[in-house]
Amino acid sequence: MNKKVTLMKENALPKVVLLLLSVSLTPELFASNAVGLGAEQVTVDTKADETPDPLEPVNRFFFVFNELLDGMFLKPAAQIYDLCTPDPVKENVSNVLDNLVEPVTFANEIFQGKPDQAMETLGRFTMNSTMGIGGLFNPAYKLAGLERRKRDFGQTLAHYQVDDGPYLVLPILGPSNFRDFVGTLADWAMDPFNYFLRDKDLNEVIWGRAGLDAVRKRRDALPTTDSIDKTSSDKYATYRVLYRQHRAFQINDGHVVYKDSPTLEE
Repeated sequence: MNKKVTLMKENALPKVVLLLLSVSLTPELFASNAVGLGAEQVTVDTKADETPDPLEPVNRFFFVFNELLDGMFLKPAAQIYDLCTPDPVKENVSNVLDNLVEPVTFANEIFQGKPDQAMETLGRFTMNSTMGIGGLFNPAYKLAGLERRKRDFGQTLAHYQVDDGPYLVLPILGPSNFRDFVGTLADWAMDPFNYFLRDKDLNEVIWGRAGLDAVRKRRDALPTTDSIDKTSSDKYATYRVLYRQHRAFQINDGHVVYKDSPTLEE
């Protein structure tokens, strides 16, 4: 009996570590989104922020909790990855991870009634998966000029005018709102690679992929988070503004909405 319990503990430990790495996106996800907008030096007017935040006391508690996790696990992992991994390898890793989410983008473009964009995404995925050797390289962009887009189910819900609801900071998972949290669960459920790996009893690969993705995104965010650490008097409010603005940017196809809830512009 004791031997069985010990074996279970030994098997559980690496899964717990992978789980922490894979889902510890933490508040720095805000800054990762800011990097997507090309912002490394971040200046945010938090006083003009009108984000609904009725759960602010609870959100701030989980913000601090997530920052502690980030400092203990994710940021050091990102710094080691940045220091020890050659730049070409980093690019290959990003290419593969971005290619793996193309089917989810394709599905959401279909749901949003954008068949032309969906066919473009399918062509990009096919080209990069074949000519790009499983996504290691990006010939779809270099040869055909097909740029990557990210479409998620939170954006799909916004397309159909579903309200975003109050701002949330989720324990471990980080910044969100009610609509985007539902969207995150839906995207995770519809990912075909997750289905395949679960069917083959390869759950460790799922967590490993998610953990590597979190580490490389955290690495990309290092300049922005370092800037915020130095300049912001209220990091919680700064990240809240950045998250809201970036989601508006995504939902409105590049047109940021600063007041009221983000809505899709046709």
